[in-house]
Amino acid sequence: MVLRSAMSETEQLTQKLAGRGLDVTVPNVARMYNYFLGGKDHFPADRQAAEEVRRQRPEVVASAWANRAFLARAVRFLVAQCGIGQFVDIGTGLPAPANTHEVAQEVDPSCRVVYVDYADLGVMPHWLGRCWWWGVKGRAGSA
Repeated sequence: MVLRSAMSETEQLTQKLAGRGLDVTVPNVARMYNYFLGGKDHFPADRQAAEEVRRQRPEVVASAWANRAFLARAVRFLVAQCGIGQFVDIGTGLPAPANTHEVAQEVDPSCRVVYVDYADLGVMPHWLGRCWWWGVKGRAGSA
């Protein structure tokens, strides 16, 4: 007889990440940013903290989207107008709409991007999973 776990998917993920040293009961700025952008990679503590920030600074969501729009404009310009084909994205955080490699490769599919962030165990698994999904070749690691 196989016993099914009574834990929800979120509870199972929380336990798995806790085993890797990540406390998802503590808000994380990358996951809060992901929440502001309408992503799915956040936990209750992140949402609660993000909503408190939004109550105090309602413009935070518009600012997050403006930041993504600037990134996209800058990358498109660098690829199309300056011929840049390699990027280092420092402080990557979690995947979000219009990631650097997506924007660059819309202009020139041969562009390459290296993503760098500090060793936050909550960020790396997301990128590894997304890189597999997107068919990105290369290595992943953390500093």
